[in-house]
Amino acid sequence: MPRLHDVSEGRVLFAGTDVRELKQDSLIGAIGIVSQETYLFHATIAENLRYAKPDATNDELIAAARSANIHDTIASFPDAYDTVVGERGYRLSGGEKQRVAIARVLLKDPALLILDEATSALDTVSERVVQGALDEASRGRTTIAIAHRLSTVVGADVIFVVDAGRIAERGTHAELLAAGGVYATLFAEQLAAAAKVGSGRPSRRAADIRDRVARDRAHRDRAARDRATCARVARAGSRGRGCRPPIRRNGRDPSRRARRASR
Repeated sequence: MPRLHDVSEGRVLFAGTDVRELKQDSLIGAIGIVSQETYLFHATIAENLRYAKPDATNDELIAAARSANIHDTIASFPDAYDTVVGERGYRLSGGEKQRVAIARVLLKDPALLILDEATSALDTVSERVVQGALDEASRGRTTIAIAHRLSTVVGADVIFVVDAGRIAERGTHAELLAAGGVYATLFAEQLAAAAKVGSGRPSRRAADIRDRVARDRAHRDRAARDRATCARVARAGSRGRGCRPPIRRNGRDPSRRARRASR
């Protein structure tokens, strides 16, 4: 979308226009990105925020920081918004850096927000706080979220599951769980892993989802085997148990003659 690479086939449209027909400055100005690796300059928090909007007022900085759930933390520092974060923001925790990056995006107020593994490097506690800030940042704008942690996309309008470079499934969180495919399996595994970290044993919900996925997969496998068996029986000209009867010709069942002949 931001044209770091151009597509080799098809088109990418932004507001109905091919992105290759838009000026780079106007395209970049309409897109905000929060990535896994947040880059902060060796400057103050205020200067890092104003990188998105150089003429932003102090009130605008505070409003963006409040929306990103980071204002109270900044206010607790001795120098508040004049705190120097250090090279790449090393004086801040991972969750604090991400929330400063989110505040910077909110200050830019882009039409399109891209979240590229925005919480993958965070611990569970920091993820919850940052996820709240991301939900606020996504409100009222188009958001594209790329994530391996499925907890960050459960509220999406549509989820595309990519497997081996191809779209394997699509739908809402509830629809994909009901389908019992790749997404449901991954979600159950991640839910079980999170529960183990928290309590030392899998949660009941994770176990229920995992059992349902296993039952659905076994049902599909059994149905596929039955169809294959019926196909072999049909080719042999006889009728197997549970299979549809062969096509009748002239009102007669051809498999009946075959059974009589075999007696």
